[in-house]
Amino acid sequence: MALTGVHLEFGATNVGYGESTLPFALAMTQSMASAGTSSANPNNAVTLLSISASAPIFFAIGPSPDATNGPRRYMDPANGRADLFVNPGDKVAWILA
Repeated sequence: MALTGVHLEFGATNVGYGESTLPFALAMTQSMASAGTSSANPNNAVTLLSISASAPIFFAIGPSPDATNGPRRYMDPANGRADLFVNPGDKVAWILA
């Protein structure tokens, strides 16, 4: 089935000295077919968030994110997924661009 909307992956990371940050220990995934706000980051530490979308979107991250009024970021799925670090309890809000 093709992705419709946005898919989020919250996972712990392995940060080494001089090495790439690699995701592991997936804590939560969430697929959202329509614009809205995700569940909170379930980890108690800074977490790697991967965002995949089926169409260009605006998104915001934080304890009370607002993708309509910002501050927000733009993502075009033609450029691949977005990988970002988020704080404990952060959520993702998104709308179509």
